[in-house]
Amino acid sequence: MIRFFLTLVLVLAVTAFSYLLIDQKGYILITMGDWIYEATVFGFVTLLILALILLYGLYLVLRFTFRASGKAWRYVAHGSETKAMRLYEQGLAAYLVEDYPKAEKLLAKSAPKCAMTNTAWLFAASAANKQNMTESAKQYLRHIAENEDSEEKLNYEALLVAGKLNLDDAEFSQARALIDKNKDRVGHKGRMLSLDIEVCLHEKRYQQAIEYLRDARKDKNIDNQQIEQWETQAFAGYFQQLIAEQSVQDVEQFYNGLSRKERNRESIILAYAQVLGDHGLTDKLEDLVLPLIKKDPSQKFINGLKDISMPHSPKVMAAIQKHLQKTPEDPLWLSAFAYACVASRDWEKARKAFVSLLKVRQLPDDLHAYAKVLQTLGEHEQANRVYQEIMAQA
Repeated sequence: MIRFFLTLVLVLAVTAFSYLLIDQKGYILITMGDWIYEATVFGFVTLLILALILLYGLYLVLRFTFRASGKAWRYVAHGSETKAMRLYEQGLAAYLVEDYPKAEKLLAKSAPKCAMTNTAWLFAASAANKQNMTESAKQYLRHIAENEDSEEKLNYEALLVAGKLNLDDAEFSQARALIDKNKDRVGHKGRMLSLDIEVCLHEKRYQQAIEYLRDARKDKNIDNQQIEQWETQAFAGYFQQLIAEQSVQDVEQFYNGLSRKERNRESIILAYAQVLGDHGLTDKLEDLVLPLIKKDPSQKFINGLKDISMPHSPKVMAAIQKHLQKTPEDPLWLSAFAYACVASRDWEKARKAFVSLLKVRQLPDDLHAYAKVLQTLGEHEQANRVYQEIMAQA
């Protein structure tokens, strides 16, 4: 704008002073009815330049006036939002330096009028959670759930944090609403899928969790050990639902209908073994776990057998003892044998097995199990000494 104005003035000035070069002033005559105006080119252009300067000056005055009034209006109309954003930034800075009480106070204060409303509530909830203020955290998360008309949408990472906070506070319905509302927008892979699986497990939607776990197996970003843990929980829960609603035969039919890969997974085998053990189906239980025991099962699988109600099973006991013959001091198989004896209610063998195990290692769970065996055998004095040893190690 300024460049154009200066160019125009320069052109007019050249026009006005050009008469000096040709020695002719030149005249301009303007008539409108009875009104006549006569002036030299120099005089006319000079007046025109002065008029342009005056108009430009008026333009600058008007622009300054409108800008000043606009700023004043914005301050009056949006001053509270500006202040809220300033509080939000201060609260976020306090959160980053782990000053959680100050962060919670500032963020909660800024949230109602802040442009980043949902994010402010989220960080306020996280700050409250880090102070073990569960009720406050729940209240802040409720504000996010109720803020459906907000233009702001939480990003992927913020959604994960909000969902995790809801899970930690046992607000499963809010976590579900948050996932379902944003699933189409942010996608349903990786960590969002993991969050959905956890929520399904809490909601006891085991069949849906099983379907999601099949997708999770294809995602390399999800930890395999975590998937195995979820699988055991999901399949065990679904098997129990099938038994409650139908029968054990329906569980067997469902298990046999799984793919070969799924039937060979230790996590799923443990879930099915739990069902068979709880219902005293020893023959089927043996057929299920013996192939794995005879091979080289993982430590996780052997430890998982401890929690299974396994009636007396000579075949299982023989398979474990065969491993012990090769490695008599292997704590993994000593532990498996000891707990198998407990499951079979062979208390004397269990006592001897725990004595051998505790010579190799002394874990709190093993000591507790040994003390219970001693109590069952009526050796209360010895059992008390074991309990005292547990307390000394704590």
